[in-house]
Amino acid sequence: MIDIIQKEQKSPSGYSFISSDDLANWASVDKDEISNLADCCYKFEAYHHAFISAYRIKEKLPCIKTDNDIKFLIYTIFRENYLFVQYLIYNDQNDYYENIANRNYEKYCKSFADIHPVSENFRSSDLFRLIFINYISYFCSLFEYVLSYGYDWDVANKIADINISKKRFDYLKEISSNFHHKMITQ
Repeated sequence: MIDIIQKEQKSPSGYSFISSDDLANWASVDKDEISNLADCCYKFEAYHHAFISAYRIKEKLPCIKTDNDIKFLIYTIFRENYLFVQYLIYNDQNDYYENIANRNYEKYCKSFADIHPVSENFRSSDLFRLIFINYISYFCSLFEYVLSYGYDWDVANKIADINISKKRFDYLKEISSNFHHKMITQ
């Protein structure tokens, strides 16, 4: 059912030809269960997910001021979310993030600088780290939201279109929690 819902959400027409009633009847489940599943899938649909994440990050980072800044965030999250979730570690060493931040900034500028320019500040490893940790916080809360419906780990991974281990997820929750705790106490 997840595959069907995700495929329908990616339809070029933007219109689904399969109703919740059809899916509920086909799977012999309650229509509300299909609606919950569709809602969870929608929250992780790639563009929607990047868009909402970017606006949540904007609320926490006062340096994000213009529409172009938001476009840069959407681009970064859309492009780097897998890296953020699967591989990055959180530390205070700028050089760890510097290459990734520079590469991301240069790729953005190569594609969009003429029509949506952003400040050179977006090359900053400090800003990239803040984008990373705020994205991880959002991702963890969204993944937990999916789990709260009672879906098992494999189903939540399928909905999120990722394969994250429980150990990695626990690490991400811990660094997110530690970061926000540190921000509150400062």
